[in-house]
Amino acid sequence: MEQLFNYADFLLEYRGVRKEAASRALHFFLRDHSLDVVCIAEPMVDSVSFPACFFNRLGFMVEIIHNSRRDKVPNFWVVGKNSFARLVMVHSSEQMTSVSMQWNGQQVLVSVIHASCFRAERRNLWVELGTVAALSLPWVALGDLNATLYSHEKRGPGRFNVGATAEFQAMVDACDQISSPSQGSKFTWTNNKCRGHVVARLDRSFFNAQWLEVFGDCGQQVLHRSISDHAPILFSSTAIPKPRNAPFRFHRFWMEEESFEDLVRDVWSREVRGGPIGRLPYKLRAVRSALKGWARQSFPNLDVALKDATEEVDEVQRTIDQVGMSDDLYSREAEAKTKLLKAMEMHEKLWAEKARCNWAKLGDRNSKFFQLSVKVQRIKNSIRSLKKQVIPNEVNREDSSILEAIPAREEIKKVVWGLDPDSSLGPNGFPGAFFKQCWEIVGDDFCGAVIAFFRGGKLPNGVNNSFVTLFPKVEGAVSLDKFRPIYKQGAFQKGKIISSNIGLASELANLLHTFVRGGGMGIKIDVQKAYDTLSRDFLFAVLKRFGFSGVVGLDS
Repeated sequence: MEQLFNYADFLLEYRGVRKEAASRALHFFLRDHSLDVVCIAEPMVDSVSFPACFFNRLGFMVEIIHNSRRDKVPNFWVVGKNSFARLVMVHSSEQMTSVSMQWNGQQVLVSVIHASCFRAERRNLWVELGTVAALSLPWVALGDLNATLYSHEKRGPGRFNVGATAEFQAMVDACDQISSPSQGSKFTWTNNKCRGHVVARLDRSFFNAQWLEVFGDCGQQVLHRSISDHAPILFSSTAIPKPRNAPFRFHRFWMEEESFEDLVRDVWSREVRGGPIGRLPYKLRAVRSALKGWARQSFPNLDVALKDATEEVDEVQRTIDQVGMSDDLYSREAEAKTKLLKAMEMHEKLWAEKARCNWAKLGDRNSKFFQLSVKVQRIKNSIRSLKKQVIPNEVNREDSSILEAIPAREEIKKVVWGLDPDSSLGPNGFPGAFFKQCWEIVGDDFCGAVIAFFRGGKLPNGVNNSFVTLFPKVEGAVSLDKFRPIYKQGAFQKGKIISSNIGLASELANLLHTFVRGGGMGIKIDVQKAYDTLSRDFLFAVLKRFGFSGVVGLDS
């Protein structure tokens, strides 16, 4: 069964809706959920012989949209809420039914799927989905696909069908579909057997980029199974409200504006009382406040600017087609094209920063890079021998004096120049590129703050704040123990990103399936609470044992 709930869909399979247990379960479900569109898969009865008052009493339309099958009853029913827009069938077959509806003046498509158990027949379904995708409308497809995308989506006896999965994945790629983030149970189907028990993820939902533009957010929830061997899939789409306390974000293309450095210089030159370490964050906050208002005036909504520039070009060119070219129209077209190119450039830079596609720079070299990384890591991680040893005194007095020496301005500048200009932003919102661009303005205060820390060994509260970002360790994480905290301070070195570890781990996991002499083995170590069990005093004692001085920080 399926639902469009606020911006949502739901799939639930009842084998024989005429059965008393199935009818009762369906009634309770519709009563307990605020649904807009309902689809029942495999009702096993003709819609004409089913009492229309069943849906009408629950606030749904009397008219039931269904597909047609040769010498068989329909296996799809689609029913809309009375208050909802009228549904129009645009495609129907034995494995899929697609309906069109109006949502806030925008036509959207919903495809309900019940794929065949036979791989050869599913190929026809993949072709049908490609036909619907070609309509280029906001589109969501969901239901029982009777195929898995990955090997870990099936557990129990039976071989994993690589060929069927490859065809499924090819269809998803060809249709530019995006798999919905899922919460709840990992598996959606079971064979309900004690011996030879099999579970798999056969029911799922996909949406395209146009759907995301209309609704803003998408996700599905796997509900508990009741009388069916399939679990209900609740697909929801809702606009994500913008947080009121969204942090400041600096955009690199701001630095290309002529008035940028003049603004920073004017704000930075204002007199500020306090020590060197306190002055730096105060001035950064002042610059941040000034840049917010300046950016709103200098860079309006880039999406609107791109749309307006495109319409202006279209309007000028339509006029040229109607009345012919003239000197005035020639100038207007050239000016409109220049404006459009500028808007496209700014729009592209903005989304490039948001996407942070660092790997795109490597292009096809990704595979070679990962292979080389794996080989290097294998060499580094090879354990050839182990010996019992105590903590050595590695740091002598000469090394300690070098570590504690006050850094020179050139040394501090060299470190700043080594920061990745596109690294994750810290709480102050300024990337490494800002400090490099405005070094002549901010350099003295920056170096003064660093030198003051080395001399005093203390940082005021708030200077070293960081963001804590929670990354889910499993799909559909809802509890805190299923998230991994990552502290973002925007101080990563150039060329090094957190995702490199994730990519490397993925490649290592894939290599475990490669046939090698002696076999392969992977060990997962859970260190989720390592930060809770470390003693600060113990760390300081170990550092002292290595030979570090206790002058700065270690005795505090």
